[in-house]
Amino acid sequence: MAIQFLCQLIIANLAGAAGLGLFQLFSSWTCILGEMLAQGLPARMMRVISVGFDRGDHSYCREQMRVASKRIRYPALWILSISILAMMLLQATDWSTSELPLAWLIFAVVVSASLFALLRIYVEALKGTDAPLAAVSIESLGPPILVLMVCLACWSAGIALSSWLLLIAGTTGFGLSLAVTGALLRKRLSITRAGTSHKAQVDEDQREQRALWANSVLAIVFVQLPFILLPWFADVAQIGVFSVAHKLVNLVTLLLVLMAAVFGPAFARAGEQRNVSALRELLRRTQYLSMGIFLPLAAMLVVLQGPLTMMFNFPPEALQPFLYALLFGQLVNAATGLPGLLMNMTGAAQLELKVLLMSLAFAALLGGPVGYFYGAVGIAWLVSATLALKNFASLYFARCHLVQLGEIQ
Repeated sequence: MAIQFLCQLIIANLAGAAGLGLFQLFSSWTCILGEMLAQGLPARMMRVISVGFDRGDHSYCREQMRVASKRIRYPALWILSISILAMMLLQATDWSTSELPLAWLIFAVVVSASLFALLRIYVEALKGTDAPLAAVSIESLGPPILVLMVCLACWSAGIALSSWLLLIAGTTGFGLSLAVTGALLRKRLSITRAGTSHKAQVDEDQREQRALWANSVLAIVFVQLPFILLPWFADVAQIGVFSVAHKLVNLVTLLLVLMAAVFGPAFARAGEQRNVSALRELLRRTQYLSMGIFLPLAAMLVVLQGPLTMMFNFPPEALQPFLYALLFGQLVNAATGLPGLLMNMTGAAQLELKVLLMSLAFAALLGGPVGYFYGAVGIAWLVSATLALKNFASLYFARCHLVQLGEIQ
């Protein structure tokens, strides 16, 4: 949390709100394209690796990782090759803009997205091997640390922090995170436990896999929804201010992500055994822990909003409306726990897909009118309301799914 906060703070002071907004757009587009390339495999890897690792069948885990990585590498290489050819063609025609060519931004996104897709698979698999802290730490800290190092180097050398350097640092951060995660995962799966009497197996359901793919893409679209809507109704400086509020609120929810890394494998293992009472208890625990984490940290953000605004060199009270709007949605998110994760880990990904489609349709229908009449603050409240709607619906469908599992049992 401290590293991510410091990274945002330094970028805002060295590159201004516009530079911060541009870097946020790069990060958002990378996540969206990366999840599309990942084909829903990260969620499946958490599920199958959790079951295989728990039963000691590490050879099964290694084979699943090999197949998943292969399925991502080929489309990623094709997209990357086409992007390189396109860049060579544009360079030959002297295509450029005054500051940062759009083509170079898109190229950086393509390269980073390929790395991000593989990183997501390795991170979720590492969580399945009972190493959630290492997985979340590498995923959350890799890119910010590289960006922070570049920022500090520019500041100490008296060099202006350009968009080029930010993009290079972000891309390198994804690459290094992937290398470290892969090394840790190989180490954890290098030794097969003795005494295993049965092989791990999770059925390959193509409909479920397609639902997981759609869920992963729509989930990242959902997270990045404000940065899809805002460019139509706000300038880059406003996006920069919003991105700071968004990041501050997400720093609180980063602890909820760590919770998902712990409870995801637990959901998968209880779901494999069709243990409905254990699933209900796990879901309740996520709700209690979420609120226990969220409330004090949210209160701290509200109290410190004035000093935070000054630290980022923004106008007085610039962060206030965005913080209040986003905290409302995250309050509901914390109160409902992790019902969507429960469904994805227990074979009910299609129910979570319905929830995501309904929520995004709600945002799409209201995005234009709200953005036109109320601007960036209106978009913030719309995103928050959409998040609340999504979480209430996920909780309802998760409870229905548990009832159905109980009847089957």
